[in-house]
Amino acid sequence: MAGAPRASREVPISEFKAHCLALVERVRKGRGEIVITRHGKPVAKVVALEEPKSLPPLDGLWAGRIKVAGDIVHTDWNEEFETLKKWDELYGKPTP
Repeated sequence: MAGAPRASREVPISEFKAHCLALVERVRKGRGEIVITRHGKPVAKVVALEEPKSLPPLDGLWAGRIKVAGDIVHTDWNEEFETLKKWDELYGKPTP
């Protein structure tokens, strides 16, 4: 039941420490939430994780939306390297 409120159970931190694994297992199985208290004040909440949403298939996701111009795998970077050399000549090489 999505969106239904879960029953919360308040547990003192000392009890949570003593029975941590059993309490977490109880939450995992969908038996409510646990609010951990310290001196009667809430400090944390243990809730079950939601199931991850599945991703849509990625095959053909961009089909018809973009156009690849040129060879994106074997690119000639000579022009960019020449620009960087000119930059270095004008402004000096960057210091690491």
